[in-house]
Amino acid sequence: MSEIPCIVFLPEDRERRIMLLQRVFGSKIKLEILKRFCVESGVEKRIYQQDLIKSMPYSNKTIIAHIQELVSLGIFTEGMEKRKNWRKYLEVKKNMKWIVLLLHDPRRMKDEKLRDSIREFASLYLKHLRSLMERYGLDEREVMHGEIKV
Repeated sequence: MSEIPCIVFLPEDRERRIMLLQRVFGSKIKLEILKRFCVESGVEKRIYQQDLIKSMPYSNKTIIAHIQELVSLGIFTEGMEKRKNWRKYLEVKKNMKWIVLLLHDPRRMKDEKLRDSIREFASLYLKHLRSLMERYGLDEREVMHGEIKV
């Protein structure tokens, strides 16, 4: 079985973890929104809310409600950009790109972008691992050489 490069970051609180997974993976519309971030180069950096509304077969209100929930779940950040008019955009948070990559077909991604994703996830994971090791008083040698004693 072939594997895709993916590290999963979830909230520490059990109820928030369950809620995040249920709300994202239990919603066809949220999954469709997230799939819009799947591009050949990996994860699209920025998508404009208006473009999502125009390209999806749902009402503005429905799409905006799902976007707002993805923001409140900590998957997206939103911002405003002025070109001719002000436009609201969405970006996937770095530690949540794993959700988009789960929906991505890795055969459609360029090797270079897969390597970039692996580097980015490894960096985030190692930073997180370091804080966990400090929190639980683990030594780097214990973790790296499998010498954890229970």
